Amino acid sequence: MPVPDRIFTACHLWTRDGRRLACEGEGLDDPSLSGVYTISITGTGLRRITSNPYGGLDEPADYSADGTRLLFTRSDPSRPEESESALFVKNLTRHKTHRITPWGFSDAQASWSPTAAKIAFEHRGRLYVAHPNGARPERMWLHARPGYGAGDFSWSPNGKRLAFILAVPIDVGGGDYVEGIATARADGSHVHWKTTSPTFDHQPDWRPVA
Repeated sequence: MPVPDRIFTACHLWTRDGRRLACEGEGLDDPSLSGVYTISITGTGLRRITSNPYGGLDEPADYSADGTRLLFTRSDPSRPEESESALFVKNLTRHKTHRITPWGFSDAQASWSPTAAKIAFEHRGRLYVAHPNGARPERMWLHARPGYGAGDFSWSPNGKRLAFILAVPIDVGGGDYVEGIATARADGSHVHWKTTSPTFDHQPDWRPVA
């Protein structure tokens, strides 16, 4: 009797209807099985959503507000290490996939704005905004002390602010940092600390609007 192909799944993203989870799937015996999968909250009904043609991994990042498009990071192992990943969008109704950032620009914590017009993501500790149509990403300047690092960007429900992790040097050029969760306006201005921690606060999120 043949042994079924094994797929390792790491599930962390809810589908918009709350009935399923999107997962990074890795084919343990057959790399061609790697891609994004969804599974019901009961642990049944595994469905494949994407198929990586490069033999790498696909990792889900976020859904558009209406749930019709999936944002994910795709890797191509044949590329140089610094440029092996990029952000892609899968249209779940038309079943089409396209790349929206240059290779080397990717972030598994990228966040889709409520209007679906912009996607916030981190690249080398800085804030960038990508566009679903594939227009070149824009660098957004956070109004923080020089030498800062930021990431895990998350749009507020009204699309006016972002929450993110922030590390700011105590002294310019120094090696000690203040770290925690901060918020800013969508244009990078009005940065405000929400937490500071001697450990590590990360992956902030917003309460849904009631």
